[in-house]
Amino acid sequence: MSQTASGAHAAATALGAALLFVACTDHPTAPGTTENAQTPALAAASSGGAQVVRTDFPFGFLGGGDPRDNLAFFVGPLDPVAALVIKCPNPSIIAPVSPGARAQIVTAPSGQVNIHAITRQAHIAVWQFTGVITSTCELIGAPLVATGVVLYTVEITNADFPAGPGAFHEHIDAVGTVDLTSGGQARLHATARILVLPDGTLGFDEERISLTPL
Repeated sequence: MSQTASGAHAAATALGAALLFVACTDHPTAPGTTENAQTPALAAASSGGAQVVRTDFPFGFLGGGDPRDNLAFFVGPLDPVAALVIKCPNPSIIAPVSPGARAQIVTAPSGQVNIHAITRQAHIAVWQFTGVITSTCELIGAPLVATGVVLYTVEITNADFPAGPGAFHEHIDAVGTVDLTSGGQARLHATARILVLPDGTLGFDEERISLTPL
């Protein structure tokens, strides 16, 4: 398959939960696409009948908006603020990405695609925002609260949902110290847990972010 997480992207976008940079095994570049200067390295192998692809291409996430936090975040792009404009109104455009990512995409014999990605150099931006986020366009003009570089991990089960068997589950976590636009620094913890059942029913969608001033 040329777009390993296309189903995950469609499911998450429909839920207003996530905006993934979709890693592609053939890494096509569409007209007008902005890529990072270095093409991500790909390595494929087989293990127990499963196909394993390793790449340095990260998966970005746009989320938040919980009324308990009144904050939204975009993690993954090299410049998340500029990426809002680049990806609005066409989220399929790939903005320049943060360095240092390591991702593993495993396609099981059943057809289920599972993804694990991690980087200690993920750039993140945080805005004041409340409500369901369905596109980057909604954050353009929102008050910017913080920016920084964080440890970022992504776990996706059945990324090719609904084509792949089973439920779709995504868990992201971002932790680190960020600079506040008002001055000073804060400890950031952003997380998201999304479950879509095999019949397409949303099991849960929990996206939270906290900023603790230092």
